[in-house]
Amino acid sequence: MFAAPGAASDRTDWHPKDDTGQIVRDRQPFADGEGTSARGGVGVDSTADLAAPSPQAGRLGPMKSILKIALGLLVVTMAVQGGRAAMKHYTFVDAIHEAMVFGSGGNEAELADRVMELAADYEIPLDPERLTVTRAPFNIQVDAPYTDTVNLIPGVYSRTWDYHAGVSVRLLEDTRRRSSPTGRRR
Repeated sequence: MFAAPGAASDRTDWHPKDDTGQIVRDRQPFADGEGTSARGGVGVDSTADLAAPSPQAGRLGPMKSILKIALGLLVVTMAVQGGRAAMKHYTFVDAIHEAMVFGSGGNEAELADRVMELAADYEIPLDPERLTVTRAPFNIQVDAPYTDTVNLIPGVYSRTWDYHAGVSVRLLEDTRRRSSPTGRRR
């Protein structure tokens, strides 16, 4: 059953052989019967099969990969630039909200001036004529629409986006200034 080491029996004699006496390796043909699998063909070394270039790959194989990587980087760059523009807008809206909550004692003109200061701080191109600040007994409403240019691909492609910085703040007490000289509340 087992041969002694160094016996005349060769370890490769159990492999199937073709009519020329070459060992047939365990390579399977494709399901449709054409060609052989990526592991090679009958009597051919598998490393030689893998080293041969595919005729379908042609000369564009590496170029296709480079184009895919470049396109992926382009999409990531556009997403990051768009995200930066959105983050800038939302931090501006949040700053307006904080200014209205904690600085709600002024009149409409003072609150509008504060919003314009915030727009300058955040580099928002806000037109003072489009800014509206309205006060109601327990509410401050700020509407600040603006248009900003977003560089989606810096130096190559820019797009203008319309934003609406609308803030409504509910207050616990009426902070409007009264015209009564005594300052009493009713």
